[in-house]
Amino acid sequence: MSDVTNLVGLTVEVTESGADFYVVATAGWRGTVVDAKVDEDGFEMIYVKWDRDHWLYRPGQEDGWTYPSHFHVVRAPSVKDFVEDAIEREAAEQVLDLDNPIGANDVCPGCGGNHEQENRDYLRALFEHAVEEARGSEGFVLMWITKEQVHGVVDMYPNRISAAMDQNSVDLLEAEAMELGQEVLQKSIRERMRKRNGR
Repeated sequence: MSDVTNLVGLTVEVTESGADFYVVATAGWRGTVVDAKVDEDGFEMIYVKWDRDHWLYRPGQEDGWTYPSHFHVVRAPSVKDFVEDAIEREAAEQVLDLDNPIGANDVCPGCGGNHEQENRDYLRALFEHAVEEARGSEGFVLMWITKEQVHGVVDMYPNRISAAMDQNSVDLLEAEAMELGQEVLQKSIRERMRKRNGR
């Protein structure tokens, strides 16, 4: 298959000229490429799932197969975005799900196999992308988890590096960290309520 497969997992945006081919979608519409192929006539095609949270989105344009020439790549996906899109296309068997990770001793419920190396390769690719983005940024926070063996016992430890050019960048990073913490807390509360109410 051609290089069109490299678009799978990426966020794309409809171009000015590409918008002419859609009834509802306009220039600037965003979506995630969740599959790719070369059709029977030899044309490259991608399956785009529209971003329903994007400010330009409005109902009426269905997800589906289209041509990559209608789009340009916006960014690499977040892990969560990619996993959610892949699951809906039944293509998540080899992708790391942060809410339900497949580890060294876990069995994939989709195929019965183990995908630790694929997951590690995926994390490594995302890390390299994140580092490139951070190089020219105004500030960043990098967090990661390591395994260490101390006196024969293996344990996991959080690590963090942060830096910022000015106070505005610090404030924005702190706001993002607070928002992330709130999301985790809300999820925990909802889970407790669900268990308490037997749902």
